[in-house]
Amino acid sequence: MREKTLQSPISNVVLILAMLISSFASLRPTQNVRASHTANPTNVTVAGSLQSELGCSGDWQPDCVNTHLGYDANDDVWQGTWTVPAGGYEYKAPLNDGWAENYGLHATLDGANILLNLAASTAVKFYYDHKSHWITDNINSVIATVPGDWDPGCLRSWLQDIDGDGTYSFEATGIPAGSYEAKVTIKESWDENYGAGGVPGGANIDFTVNAPTDRLTFSYDGSSHILNIAVVSAAPSHDNNVEWDGLRHDSRNTLYRAPGGAVPAGTPVTLRFRTFHNDVTSVKLRVYSLNAGGQSLYPMTLAATDVSCYQAGLEDSTCDYWAATLPNAQPDNLWYRFIITDGTKNAYYADNTAALDGGLGATTDTPIDQSYALMVYQPGFTAPTWARDAVIYQIFPDRFRDGRKDSNPKTGDVRYDDPVLKLNWGVLPEGYCRNYADGATNCPWRFDTTPPDYSPTKESPRGRDYYGGDLKGVDQQLDYLKSLGINTISFNPIFD
Repeated sequence: MREKTLQSPISNVVLILAMLISSFASLRPTQNVRASHTANPTNVTVAGSLQSELGCSGDWQPDCVNTHLGYDANDDVWQGTWTVPAGGYEYKAPLNDGWAENYGLHATLDGANILLNLAASTAVKFYYDHKSHWITDNINSVIATVPGDWDPGCLRSWLQDIDGDGTYSFEATGIPAGSYEAKVTIKESWDENYGAGGVPGGANIDFTVNAPTDRLTFSYDGSSHILNIAVVSAAPSHDNNVEWDGLRHDSRNTLYRAPGGAVPAGTPVTLRFRTFHNDVTSVKLRVYSLNAGGQSLYPMTLAATDVSCYQAGLEDSTCDYWAATLPNAQPDNLWYRFIITDGTKNAYYADNTAALDGGLGATTDTPIDQSYALMVYQPGFTAPTWARDAVIYQIFPDRFRDGRKDSNPKTGDVRYDDPVLKLNWGVLPEGYCRNYADGATNCPWRFDTTPPDYSPTKESPRGRDYYGGDLKGVDQQLDYLKSLGINTISFNPIFD
């Protein structure tokens, strides 16, 4: 997974000027907002309660030619201007002279009407972009472009804020490699413009394109007037972006951990981590030692570069492998995870479940303490003779069998600061659904009208629910367990 970059179009539209430092060649980036799901229309109409004021025989007429927008092939945008009398209006954009396909507020198919309120008779320009399905006007929005040919009216590079969150953005590829500058101009004019730091008339903002395949994202904050420019290479590179798809460690695979499993003290263990070739600037191994009671960071070094990724689906990519060796001189319990850096960007890789059961891991933007376990045991330790042939059955007595009803706990019995909750046999434990995919909405508290602050809406385990299982219940089932071939029982915990 790539680092996600902002991609939303405009409600107040801005204009970005990009200038090539090394030459004054024309710059025409290709817009990549959102691919239309339908063919290009033959007609686009501004249909609404204003049509009768603009020469139509009535309102809400999708086929009135008087309010047809004109298609500008140079801009690749439909547009038209009319003088609209003072008043409050609503409108949307039906295509092909009918209502079968129409777009309203936030570029939504069959969406809500767009409001237009005018205090006086005003020349209003309307715009429709079929690539994003965005319909707007220059009263509700500010219109903008990225004019490499110095034409502020060119809409090929239109920034858009479809969802109305105040951030206007535009994505482009196909820009030749080179050094560029940019700034923001407002209302298709140089009269109001912002440069570095959002300063009015401020300095140009520098950025560099390494290859035409680089993807550029221009993001403008309409409140602060700050323009951010992100350049992400199509191929992995040192670009302050960690390619998540290339990251991998598998504690059960000797390619990544050798030798595997627990090891006797004095046995070095080599840990390896994979990245896409030439994608990151460093990888660190974070190790927590139980003996030391603290963590250490070990820089990993490149062990192999530009080699196979050894993973289905990545046959067209090559990878680098980073390595670090832990000497493990003394018996210890070690817990490790990884910190991956590309310039100013960090990513974090650790075990992919809270069960800490090893295997593949998962990448996150922030550290998550789900470390891999590495046990270093005392050399010469051997298991007891009886354990070699043991067939062990682990029993949680409270959940196994209720053999004595008179010993059952009762709801309200004292238990630390959270009294006992007695549940009937067969009722699912408290918090059983917390990790379900729909747990956030379909796991309500069943037994408590005053849930704890740490989980106000989703039921979670509190260790207070008891069913009444006991040692008598285990005793009653010894013959059954023996029939299964069980010869050893492990209890945890016992409440009797």
